[in-house]
This record gives sequence, structure tokens and C-alpha cells, in this order.
Amino acid sequence: MTKPKMLSVETIARDPIKNAEGKEIGNFVDFMIDLEQNCIPYVIVSLKNRDGYVGIPWGLFKSGEKHSFILDVDSSMLDSAPNFSEDKWPDVCTREYQEKIYKHFCCPICLER
Repeated sequence: MTKPKMLSVETIARDPIKNAEGKEIGNFVDFMIDLEQNCIPYVIVSLKNRDGYVGIPWGLFKSGEKHSFILDVDSSMLDSAPNFSEDKWPDVCTREYQEKIYKHFCCPICLER
């Protein structure tokens, strides 16, 4: 039996986020888990080139080498992404927030099971 490729959230939280060129651009802050849809719709990240945090759809990340994750997104899209400060989080547990970040990153939201 082959062993599935799995990582714990605790392990992933320590892994760097890199762009397509391999440059480290940030790190994970939190993982949002949708209990109704049984999935991780998005993550909250800290980017090196901006203050505060940004929500990014989990589906945009690819696993990289040596415990890293690749985010192949145009830098202008990251620069203009809705952000919030470390001490003033919006209600990130709403469909409205999810829709906002999915719209920004041009990702379709699938809420069907």
C-alpha cells in the first residue's frame, strides 16, 4: 500500500511561501476550514512586501520542494489584494469575505457537494 502525501497544518504553517521564481514572499498565518463544505477554502498569509494579512484561496498554492509552497500569482494581484492589520481582523468566517477574496483572485467558488 502506498503512503499518501499528507502534511499537518502545524508543519505547513512553518513552511515558506515562494513565488514561481523561487523567491520567498511570505508565510502562513491561519487556515480557514469550512465545516459545511469539508474543505480549506482559503488561508490567511503574511506577505513580506506589505503590512498586515491577506486572504488567498488555498487552491492557488502548489506544494514545492523542501517543505515550501508555490504561489504563482502576478505580483500586482498580490499587491492590490484586500488586506487587514494584525490587530483589526475582519470577520473572516463569512461567505462574504470568501467571495471577496475569490473575486479578487478570479477564482470560482464551488459551494456544491
